[in-house]
Parts: sequence; structure tokens; C-alpha cells
Amino acid sequence: MAGVIASSDFTARRVRELDLHPGKARVVQPGCAPAPLARGTPTGAPLRFLCVASLTPRKGHDVLLAALEKLRGRRWTCQLAGPTDADPAWAERCRQHIARAGLEDRIQLTGALSPEALDAAYDSADVFVLASRYEGYGMVITEAIARGLPVVSTNGGALAQTLPKGAGIQVPVGDAATLAAALGTLLDNSARRHRLAAAAREARARLIDWPETGRRFARAIEECSTHA
Repeated sequence: MAGVIASSDFTARRVRELDLHPGKARVVQPGCAPAPLARGTPTGAPLRFLCVASLTPRKGHDVLLAALEKLRGRRWTCQLAGPTDADPAWAERCRQHIARAGLEDRIQLTGALSPEALDAAYDSADVFVLASRYEGYGMVITEAIARGLPVVSTNGGALAQTLPKGAGIQVPVGDAATLAAALGTLLDNSARRHRLAAAAREARARLIDWPETGRRFARAIEECSTHA
């Protein structure tokens, strides 16, 4: 290889740690398409959580469902958007968990969405949540920030760096109790939720679009070729 281009500083560091390439991995973070601010739910409606992730074990839906189960006495709904065919057995396990918890009327498992339907899902959300065990970047976090949404996520892999400071709450991987507490904080404390949303809106202005990402990627390829 003439060079390696990674999606995050975390992944570049992992390339070095695993001795996959003798040189320095260049970093080009993914871009993000501009998006309107999410309008969220109407005043007085249950708070709406949104998770966008394929139903696979790495995405931690089991932990998220366990956390939501602990909040069954509160007013919320949750939309789980993402492909269900990557690991059908895991997707079925998630469906059974929802049914056992008696939360079918509050947790919506939508499968993969069209671009228009995904935009609508972000627009109607109040809080974005991701319980991933590991991410090499975490594109959906950036997509949520582009809509000014406060975020609750784990610190798995690159997520600790992907989430802008002050725009969300991070919890340890696999810790359903702490995840439930973080979600409960945003259910109970609208002022805290609004502060996180304000920080997300500030970070939104600093996001890089795809044309700029393309230019940076082209420069990285040229540098790899020059130093090969």
C-alpha cells in the first residue's frame, strides 16, 4: 500500500497499534450533508428518542432496550431505524425483547428507511441515542448534530471523539443502567436538554460538507502517491 486513509484519529491510531502499515495513516473525516434543524415533538407530547443503526450486536440495541425498559414508567417513544437483514436472528431477538417488555406500542422498529423517511425520522426526534459497542467514526452522530439534536451515546471506539463537546452525554459501553440514567436526565430536565441542543447547533455550523471532504480525500491520495 502506498498509504492508508482513515475516517478518524481513533481508527488511524488503531492502524498503527495493529501494525497494519509502517507509515502514518492520514485522516479524512466523513462529510455531512446540510440538513434543517429538527422540529421534534409537539409541546406536551411524549419525548421521542431516535436510534439509527443496523440491527446487529455491535450496535448495542440489547443495551438500549434494557435501558428503555427501566424507563417504562416515563413518557417517551423510541424509533429504531435501520436494516434488519444483516443479522436476522439478532433482529428477532430485539423484537422478542420489545414484546416481553410490553413496549410494542412505544418502540417502533421501522427497518431501513428511504432518504425521505429518514429525514422525517430525524425531524420528529427530540434526542438521538446510540448504544454501539464500537465505531470507527460514527456517522449517525454527525447526522444528528447536523439537525441540532442532543445526543446520548456510548464512548465505544471513535465515538468519544465524534460527539462534539457539550452536545450530548456519553456513557460506558454495555452499561444499561447508566444509559437509562442519562436518558432519564433528558426526560426530566428540559433545561439540560436545551443546553445540549444549543451546543449541537453550534457544532452544526462547523461540520464539513461532502465536497470539502472529497477535496481533502483527493489531497490525501496525492500525498500517498507522492511519498510512496
